[in-house]
Amino acid sequence: MKTLMKLAIAAALGFFLVPAVEAQIATPNTTLCAAQTQTATTVCLASITGVVNQTGVYVDGEYELVQLANTQVLTGSNVLVPVSRNNRNAGSGPTAHANGSIAWIALTPSASKVPGVNGFSLGTNVTDIGTCTRTAQIYLPKIFVNRNIKRDCNGSGVWVDYAPESGLDYPSPSPLVAIAANGALSVSSGNYVLTTKAGVIALTLTAPTAGVQDGMVIRITAANGAYADTLTATSLLQTGGGSSPYTTATFGATTAYNGATLTLKAYNGFWYVISSTGVAFT
Repeated sequence: MKTLMKLAIAAALGFFLVPAVEAQIATPNTTLCAAQTQTATTVCLASITGVVNQTGVYVDGEYELVQLANTQVLTGSNVLVPVSRNNRNAGSGPTAHANGSIAWIALTPSASKVPGVNGFSLGTNVTDIGTCTRTAQIYLPKIFVNRNIKRDCNGSGVWVDYAPESGLDYPSPSPLVAIAANGALSVSSGNYVLTTKAGVIALTLTAPTAGVQDGMVIRITAANGAYADTLTATSLLQTGGGSSPYTTATFGATTAYNGATLTLKAYNGFWYVISSTGVAFT
């Protein structure tokens, strides 16, 4: 009797609503087993694991919904699955998708490890910025459907653009982050704007790890009025000319330089300057 009472109290307190999660798992994905036209009402999936009625299929920024009869169960591989197109405010409408395209699977609550949590967000705000704890995430990457953004919590405990070794869906657009104070940039993909501060914004950046962080992209845009903001990356800025590698990138010091932009890509332990406008190197 006491055991039954304890179980009843635990249930009332919600202890059984969310099962324990030991660590994050990969957001499910498969590939298209045939090309899909812009008007097709079926999609060919190489694997249908976890795919039931109302499962989401996210391909190239388009969100499709599986449309099955209540009693219909899919079996086998390379299955032609009926879908509705252009859902969840994703993309600008149905588009054609090539054979072999990555199809991310948005599991229904009954199929998810934790009901209602499947690695997808339908909100407009990208909240996964800054520090994170990888083992606290149920599914990674996290996909922001109507922004076509995928975010990953890396081994250093920082939210970054999803960039798997296989190169799937990379690079994902980075959320814009405002900076109004001196500081060190994370060695990760990022999209930054230098906003108003009563003085120069001085940033620093260390070297990316060769062969591990290759391909990360950092973009910095100046909007700090009359101040010559700087980025210091000691002997790491490869510009393709002059006395490269340089140490400091300096943004123009008048309001005419608002919009000056620097784009860097990590490769082999250096930061390669992909483009720069209104920026000087020393």
